[in-house]
Amino acid sequence: QGGEAVGWLRAFLTVPLHALTAVIMGYYIGLAKYSKGRKNQEGNLYTGLWIAILFHGFFNFFVSSQIVILILMAPLLIGYAWYVALRASKLQAGRSPFKKEEGRA
Repeated sequence: QGGEAVGWLRAFLTVPLHALTAVIMGYYIGLAKYSKGRKNQEGNLYTGLWIAILFHGFFNFFVSSQIVILILMAPLLIGYAWYVALRASKLQAGRSPFKKEEGRA
């Protein structure tokens, strides 16, 4: 379904999407690990899972549609996932007890 163009889109965009959603899920797993209380831990785990599910669902919808404008939305979704993943990484790195302090090697 979708032909050769869908195959090429999936070939070059699916791997980055999986990597980026793994980063986002990892961020929420890290939050869950250090959260106080079972409710907060579960909330963070479910949030990470649902974000990954939504990114995957939208990506599949865009790529599988027969509407050109929606197909062209897939790379934009990857770009947004990239932004969210980098932001999550920077937030988590800023909280790390292992980060180097200014002026120390």
